[in-house]
Amino acid sequence: MENASRALIIAGGILISIIILTALVLLFNQLGGAYSEESASLTIEQIEEYNRRFNTYNVTDGLYGSELLSLANLIVDYDNRLLYNENPDSDFYRENKINVYVTITRPITAPYDNDGNMIYEGLPARSNMSVEYIKNYNDGISARISEMEANGWNRNSSDHYTDYTDLKSLLTELRSMVFRCDTTRTTYNSYGRISTMYFEQV
Repeated sequence: MENASRALIIAGGILISIIILTALVLLFNQLGGAYSEESASLTIEQIEEYNRRFNTYNVTDGLYGSELLSLANLIVDYDNRLLYNENPDSDFYRENKINVYVTITRPITAPYDNDGNMIYEGLPARSNMSVEYIKNYNDGISARISEMEANGWNRNSSDHYTDYTDLKSLLTELRSMVFRCDTTRTTYNSYGRISTMYFEQV
């Protein structure tokens, strides 16, 4: 009788242990499911936030060159952060890199000084030029203007004042160009993020 009583106590203990273990497994699965839903939701929010930043420029009613340069800065910043975490040869990097192409229909003519020397190169009419090229062109002009100002060429009395004002006009021309986004050509990657955008000068 004593052995039977002990066997019942042991069996009861095992049964209680199994019930507790089952409850813990169910609780763990529910918590895991809730975490997965939260992660998926966070990923969707991140994609929407990413697209929102670029959709600001995804307009057909006209975008100034200065705004296109802001988009270029956004892309360069994003690309640098992506490169910080990813190898440029990786599939993830290639999948998540954003490419923006610009078509220039009316070129910017290069300015020349009185001796016929080119002050700065022009911007050619070309299709599918990367927006980074436009940014580098802008940055190059800005650097040259700063150099002229450091040399005092921005003073009215300077022999090079006309060269300086011509270069400033070149910068103004670039920043006041108007572009239209071809929204029909905007593409998205497999994550739902914008991957390619096309702009054309109007």
